Amino acid sequence: MWITTKNDLRNVILREKVLSLIKPTQDRNIVHSTIGNLFSRYIILVNNLSAIYDQTLQVQKRPVIEKLLMSSTKRLLELQKEMQKIEMSNFTYIDDALVELKWTTQNIEFLRPFYFPRKRNIEIQQVVDEIPIEEEIFEELKGPSKFRKILTQEEIASERRKKTLRDATNLIITHEKARQDRIRFLNLKLFPETYKILPREPESFPYTFTHKPDQIPLHKIKRTKYHINFYLPKIDYTKFKFYEPPIYRINRLGQKVIDTRKSSAFNLESHEEHREDSEEISNANMIEKYAQMKAEEESKLLRSQYNAASIIQRAFRRYQRNKILKKQEYDRLALCNLVEIPVDPDKPDWKVIQEELRKKRRDRKKEFDEKFIKALEDEKARILKLKSHLIMEDITEDIRQWFREFYDGAQDFHTYPEEFEEGTIMVMRGETKTVEEFIIEKNKTPAEKAKERADKKKQKKEEKNFKKKQADNEKKLEEIKKKLEIKQGPTWDFSEKKKQSKNFEDLQESFNVYEHEWKFINEIKNRHEVPIWDWVTIDAYADVHKELRLIVDDFMRIELELLRVALAIDNETKYVPPKRKKEKNKKKNKKKCLLTLLKGEALKIIIRKYTKRSLDDFIGDENYAAYELRKANKNPLPHYGDYKNILRTMVIGMGPLEQPRSKSICIVGPPKCGKKLITEALCTEMDAVIFDLSASNITSIDDVPAFLTFVMQMAQKLQPSVIFIDGAHKPFITKIPPEEVKEDPKKLGKFLKKYVYMNIKSEDAVMMIGTTNQPWNCSYAAMKQCFEKFITFPPQLDYGTALMAWNKGLRSKKVYNLDVSPLAKVTQDFTVGDILDFIEHFLNLTRRMNLKVKPLTSKELLDEFLQSKIPLDDKMKENFMKFMRKTDPYTSELQRTMQREQAIIDKEKENEAKKAELAKKKKSKGGRK
Repeated sequence: MWITTKNDLRNVILREKVLSLIKPTQDRNIVHSTIGNLFSRYIILVNNLSAIYDQTLQVQKRPVIEKLLMSSTKRLLELQKEMQKIEMSNFTYIDDALVELKWTTQNIEFLRPFYFPRKRNIEIQQVVDEIPIEEEIFEELKGPSKFRKILTQEEIASERRKKTLRDATNLIITHEKARQDRIRFLNLKLFPETYKILPREPESFPYTFTHKPDQIPLHKIKRTKYHINFYLPKIDYTKFKFYEPPIYRINRLGQKVIDTRKSSAFNLESHEEHREDSEEISNANMIEKYAQMKAEEESKLLRSQYNAASIIQRAFRRYQRNKILKKQEYDRLALCNLVEIPVDPDKPDWKVIQEELRKKRRDRKKEFDEKFIKALEDEKARILKLKSHLIMEDITEDIRQWFREFYDGAQDFHTYPEEFEEGTIMVMRGETKTVEEFIIEKNKTPAEKAKERADKKKQKKEEKNFKKKQADNEKKLEEIKKKLEIKQGPTWDFSEKKKQSKNFEDLQESFNVYEHEWKFINEIKNRHEVPIWDWVTIDAYADVHKELRLIVDDFMRIELELLRVALAIDNETKYVPPKRKKEKNKKKNKKKCLLTLLKGEALKIIIRKYTKRSLDDFIGDENYAAYELRKANKNPLPHYGDYKNILRTMVIGMGPLEQPRSKSICIVGPPKCGKKLITEALCTEMDAVIFDLSASNITSIDDVPAFLTFVMQMAQKLQPSVIFIDGAHKPFITKIPPEEVKEDPKKLGKFLKKYVYMNIKSEDAVMMIGTTNQPWNCSYAAMKQCFEKFITFPPQLDYGTALMAWNKGLRSKKVYNLDVSPLAKVTQDFTVGDILDFIEHFLNLTRRMNLKVKPLTSKELLDEFLQSKIPLDDKMKENFMKFMRKTDPYTSELQRTMQREQAIIDKEKENEAKKAELAKKKKSKGGRK
C-alpha cells in the first residue's frame, strides 16, 4: 500500500506543478474538471496515508507519514473551498473526474481521520471518566433502555423508600428463619423421641434442591423433576416368542411336506399313512402355487419400487438443478445490490472487528514505542560511559575558542547566553553577535543608542503604515475584481502567487526529505519494523550532547566570571558583574481540583452522556443526477447523503491539526430527520464532553453570566467539548408560546454571544452546536451573530434516502426482499424518523409471528402508514426552503451566474435564428433567378 501511495504522491505533486502552468481562463467547465480531478486524487491520498499511519509500527517512519498526512489534509481542505467557489455551492459534484478515473462516489468518501479523537492528558481523562451524571444515579430503577422512563425527583424518592422497605423485610425474614432452624435443631437433640426426622422418600422419584429467584437462599426448597416419563411403554407383540408371522409359517409347512414326499417311497407302512401323505402332497401343491403367486407379486412390487425410486431420483435431481440456478441468480442480484442479504446474527459486525484490530495495533504501537525509548536510553548510557569525557572536552574547547576570539579582537568578553536561551548552542548556530558587531555596539554613546532606538520605533511605524496601505490597495483591487466578475464573470489564474499553496510546498518538501533520507534503506526486508540503529545512535549522540552542554555551560560561566575579574585587575578598573537576563514569567493559573468543581448540582444536570454513534449510521443517499442538472443550468437540492463529507470536514479543526474551523454550527431540519443522531455522531468522533445548555436545563439558574463563564472554563479544561443547544431558535424567539413561558427560553439569548461564542478561541477544541426545526420563529440577525454556519436539510426526502430507510427498518425486523420502491416514492413527504417509528410499532411481535401465514405486502404497509402518519404541510416546506436560500452564502452569486449564462444561451439562439433566416432568403432569391 505504501508503494502505491508513494506513486500517488509523485503523481499529485506533478499535477500541482502542471496546474500552475495553465493559462488564465473563464471557462468554468475546464477549471471544474482540472480542480475536481486533483481534489478526488487528494481524497484517495489522504485516506491511504491515514490507513498507512494507523498500520505503521516503525517508530522512525511514523513522523514522516504524519507530516505528509497533515500537509495533504490541509491542501485537501483548500481544494474543497476552491471547488465550492467554482460550483457556487457547499455541495460539490465531480462526476467528470470519477468517469475519467473510473471510480465511484464511495471511493472518494472522506473517511474519519486517524487523529480523531484528540488525546487528553491522563489526569484529565480520568476526571472525564469520573464525571457524576444525574442519569446514572438511579439507572437500575428505570428498567431496560427500550422502555426507560424518565423519573421525577418525587418518584425517585418514593422508589428509594420502597427499596429500603424491601431490603429491611428481607433481612427480618432471614433472621426469623435462622432462629426457627436453631430451635428445631435444639429440639431434635434434646427430645429425640418427640421430635423425629421425617422418613426419606422413595428413590424412584428424583428431586433437586433450588430456591426461588426473589427469595433469600437461606433454606433449600425441594422441587420434583417433572421431565421424568412415568407412563408405561406400549407393548410390541411382534417381539414375543410365541408369535410367528403367517408367511414364515407357510414356508415352514411347505418344507415339511416336501421332506415327507421324498421319504414316502421308502416308508409306506399302511393305507392310512398313504392317505395322509396324499393329503399332504395335495396341500404341498397348493402351497407351491401360492408361493409362485407370492413370488410374482413380490417381483411386481420390486419393479414398482424401482420405478418409484427412479421417478423420485429424477424429481430430486430436477429440484437440485433448479435450486442451483436460483442460487446463482440470487448471487448475481446480490452482487448488483438488487436484493437484501439477510444478516447472520452470530456473525460479528465488520466495524467491531475493525475497531478491535485498531485497538490491538495501538497496543502494539505502545510496545514498539517503549522498546524504542529503552533502546535510545541504553545507547545514551553507552555513549555517556565511553565518550562523555571526550564530548565535554570538545565543547569546552569550542567555548574557550569563542572567549579567545573576543579577547583578541575586542579586549572584552561577550555575555554568556542563558539556559532558557539554550546556552552556547546559540554560538554554534551563529545567533550571537560577531566581534565587529560587538565592538560597534560597545563604542556607541548613550545618545547614539537612544537615537538608534528611536529610529527603530520610527521604522516599525513606517513598516506598519506601509503594510496597512498595501492591504488597503489590495482590498480596493479585490473590490474592482469583484465588480468585474459580476459583470464579465470570474477569471481563474493559477500562476498568481496568491493561488500557490503553502501547504503544497510543505507536502513537497516533506516528501523530498523522505526520499533523500530513506533512499538507501530497504523497507521491504524490514518485515519486523525494527528501528534503524544508525539513526538511534545519532539521536542518542544529540541528546547526550545537549545534556552535557548544559553541565559544561555551568562550569564555563564560572570560568568567564574569573576571566572578567582578571581582565578588570589588568585594566586597573573596578569589576562590575553584568546583569543576567531573566525569563519572562508566564501567568500561573491557580489549578483547582476539576472533580470537585464538576460535582456541582448545576453541572450534574448540564453535563450528560450520549449514545456512541457514527456518521455512517445516518441514513441518506447521494444525489447522482446533480452534476448533469447543473450542466443544464439548474440548481438541484442536495440529498441527505451529501451532508456526510461536509460535516466531517467541518470538525477537522477539533483534532490536533492546526486548521481554521467554525466555532459554531446550527443544524436545521424538519422533526425526526436525524439532527440528534448527527450531533451524537460528531461528539463520538471527537470524543467530546457535552454541556447541554437547552432552555429546559437552565430554568433553575439565576445568575446566567457567572454560570456561563464557569461552563466555558470547564469546557476549555475538558476539551474537546461541545456546547449543545436543543431548540437553538428559543433564545432568540420573537413570540414565546404560552406553554413555554415558565421556562423563560429568552434567558440565555442575552448572554450567549458575549459569554459563550466570544470566549471560544481559535486554539481551543470547543464547538457550539445547535439544532432547531423552527428557525423562522426567531430573530435571524441575532441568531446569525452566535452561529457561523447553518446546515439546513431539505424538507422533502429524496427517493434514494426513503428507499434506504424502508430497507433498513424492515431488515431490522428480519423482513427481506420486499419491493419497497412504491413505498419510497409515496412517502417522500415524510421524514426518516417517521418511517423507522412506524416500522417499529407496526411490525410488533404478534404481526411478525403471522408473517408465514399472512405475508407482508407493500399495500398493507402503505395503508397503515398513511393512516398513522401526517406529512409536512406546504407552508412548513416553503419556510424551510426560504431559510435554506437565506443561509446559503452563494445564493446571489449563483443567481447572477445563471442569469448571465442564460443570456449567453439566448444570444446564441438568436444568432442561429438570424443565420437561418438569411439562409432562407438566399435560397428564395436563387430560386427566382
